[in-house]
Amino acid sequence: MDIDSQAEHRSFTSLSQKLMRGPHNETTGKASVEPVPANDRPPFTIGVGSSAGGIEALLEFVKKIPQDSELAYILVQHMSPDFKTMLPEILTRQTGNQVTIAKEGMVVKKGGIYLNPPDKMLTLFHGRLLLEDRVESDPASFYPIDHFFNTLAEEAGPHAIGVILSGTGSDGTKGAQEIKRRSGYVVVLSPDTAKFAGMSKNAINSADAILPLTEIPTHIAEYSFGIGGDAARSQIVHNPSTNPALDKAFLHLRNHFGIDFSSYKEDLILRRIARRAKIVGCEGTDEYCDHLGRNKKELCSLYDDLLLGVTEFNRHPESLESLKNSVIKKLVESEKDIIRVWVVGCSTGEEPFTIAFLLNDAISKAKAVVDFKIFATDVDDKALRIASRASYPLDRVKDLPEKWKEKYFNEKDGQAYIKPDIRERVVFAN
Repeated sequence: MDIDSQAEHRSFTSLSQKLMRGPHNETTGKASVEPVPANDRPPFTIGVGSSAGGIEALLEFVKKIPQDSELAYILVQHMSPDFKTMLPEILTRQTGNQVTIAKEGMVVKKGGIYLNPPDKMLTLFHGRLLLEDRVESDPASFYPIDHFFNTLAEEAGPHAIGVILSGTGSDGTKGAQEIKRRSGYVVVLSPDTAKFAGMSKNAINSADAILPLTEIPTHIAEYSFGIGGDAARSQIVHNPSTNPALDKAFLHLRNHFGIDFSSYKEDLILRRIARRAKIVGCEGTDEYCDHLGRNKKELCSLYDDLLLGVTEFNRHPESLESLKNSVIKKLVESEKDIIRVWVVGCSTGEEPFTIAFLLNDAISKAKAVVDFKIFATDVDDKALRIASRASYPLDRVKDLPEKWKEKYFNEKDGQAYIKPDIRERVVFAN
């Protein structure tokens, strides 16, 4: 195990132990706190990520936070680990609310605003903030926004809101996808108004709202007020098959897109419709579903919300290892001239390309004379366009084995491109 791997292992072990026992009392050596009761937690927790140009953005952002807000804001700003920041004091002067540097085991309170320490990674667990040391040796591989957004999504689910402000690179993109996957809400700073637009552009496909900086805090307050306490969801009958309004929505979707969502995940549909209803100013299912019949743009927005694309290279390594050692090995040894694979629900293409890597490795290892072709399909045209480009931000491949990165990718202008000999073997189609 190399030095970086050892450091990551120690950090993972430390975090695992900490999550098992709760925040730790260094004096007594015992777990000193219990999980914060659900009723004492903020109705929504907002993670705000920023990098280059982010301090100016944060200053403007906190000015607009309502002073009587019950929401909690956790600010994650890229800073040098040895930077002695005066940012909390500077930000506090911009708002009537106190901005506090996060400390180990700190309770996230209603109306609180918290800032990450420069040398730590933030984790949200059972209503408290936990701190972890940075372990990366290369600053370019530091993704504190993704790290926090992932824990925020798991902790708060539909009551998580992720905000991407100014910054270069793609930190926050995968975290925003995780928030969406768990039915949270994502707001992205309009790239046209960002000092540095890289983070906004990379996360924009996960955005529920794309807004100029001055409008974001007010939008969050209005959104949380409408959804908070499940006010919107309480107006929805929790059985689509007996709800004529929902049947009407399913009919509009099927007629326009050719897909029947009536057997789709019920809870997901209810949450998406409740959220879209609030965004467009409708009260309840009946009004919103009538609105869908008159507004094709909103019908497309609901469709996009229902198609959650959650994928990554080498996803579920244990399953892929089993696939490699059983199915793929047998196929390569079967003396076929060509192996054909169909990948269903391929999203933005990471899964079919991963299977292509596994097949190519197995064929090379066996020195077999066999070719392969992968057919990858999805109902999401936007995802397919990304897949067809076969180009991904560098952070999407950062966890892949070095041999794969060297063998299957070309790096250019901050992007990782699938090499042509693999790209030509994968066909994407709706």
